[in-house]
Amino acid sequence: MVHTSDGAYDLAVMIGGAKAEEYSAAASGPEEAWVHADLFVEGVAYPLETEEEDPFGESFTQSWPVTPYKLRVSNNTGEKRCLVLYVDGVEAYGARFLPHSSRLLEGRQSRPGQSSSQINELLFARPRLVRRGESAAVDPKLFPELESLRLDVHEMIEGKKVKKRKRGATGGSDGQHKAACKAAGAGAMTRTGSEVVPPKEAGNRTSTTYKPGAKVATLRIRYAQKDKLQRLGLLPADAESVG
Repeated sequence: MVHTSDGAYDLAVMIGGAKAEEYSAAASGPEEAWVHADLFVEGVAYPLETEEEDPFGESFTQSWPVTPYKLRVSNNTGEKRCLVLYVDGVEAYGARFLPHSSRLLEGRQSRPGQSSSQINELLFARPRLVRRGESAAVDPKLFPELESLRLDVHEMIEGKKVKKRKRGATGGSDGQHKAACKAAGAGAMTRTGSEVVPPKEAGNRTSTTYKPGAKVATLRIRYAQKDKLQRLGLLPADAESVG
């Protein structure tokens, strides 16, 4: 399990209710590991039908295998914290992190940090096509964040109690396109699938606001398909490919 050196916080990828096996590079510490983004996990993976658009603007439907996953995080300290999850470099989830507690992050919040927003399942998937009119360029600074699940833990700054009537945000994400992934050497990405938690309806609710303060820890789990893990020396080569 990925954890801080002092054991204060830990992070794990959960697939089908079980913790995904982790692989650690020799140069990495306990705060970072890799997992296999296996798109063919028996009893878990399924074909997702999506609408794609080619560079000429033609739309078509195709079905690709995807594997849903969740993240389990733990705060083993006596301090209240804020957690912020980044998936492929994009903020995906934000929440309070209570002392001596574990939390299962079931998916991506439509509006990260908004507790009333819709949550959609996270899926390991293949990169999508570049759409017509969409830039194929990507900031090289984003490359290290692709195929990455990064958890930042912050001090928690509590605000005041406020009344809310706004309905929770909705919407998902179809992830990164092939051009960006190819430039970064990434063969997998994360997109969202079905709704797992509906948005809360508008109504009179009183809640205490909070916001992240200083960052106190970062944990990261990188993911890749089997061939990349083999190239990195994290998995042995297939017997038929040796020789």
